[in-house]
Amino acid sequence: MTSCHTAEKEKFDLLIVNASVPDIETGQVAYNQLIGIRQDTIRLVSGMKSVSHYGSEQTIDAKNGFVIPGLWDMHVHFRGGDSLITENRNLLPLFLSYGVTTVRDAGGDLTPSVLKWRRAIKKQEMVGPDIFTSGPKLDG
Repeated sequence: MTSCHTAEKEKFDLLIVNASVPDIETGQVAYNQLIGIRQDTIRLVSGMKSVSHYGSEQTIDAKNGFVIPGLWDMHVHFRGGDSLITENRNLLPLFLSYGVTTVRDAGGDLTPSVLKWRRAIKKQEMVGPDIFTSGPKLDG
């Protein structure tokens, strides 16, 4: 009797394949990279040669596009009074489309709305960046 042992693949929630990953310390770019994400955290960056060792629920082909860490905008103001609440809210997905995954609201006059958006984003009821806010702007 013979037994055949097959190694189980390490599982990820998401695999990004064929990615170009810049190293911000050296300025070098690693091409044809495999990125493994589990529970919203990058757990693996490796060459594509090891792709057969891994499995995932979802795979995205980066098609040699660049993958970079999320950007932070450290100085935004959500403001304009009640008449501009909708316009400010509609900007939130735009941040993500440009790679900005976190913003710091340096104060404005829409604090109740900003706090509501922050809660909705955390609950995935709304699309937008993580929001850090100082609360109402003190001015004058």
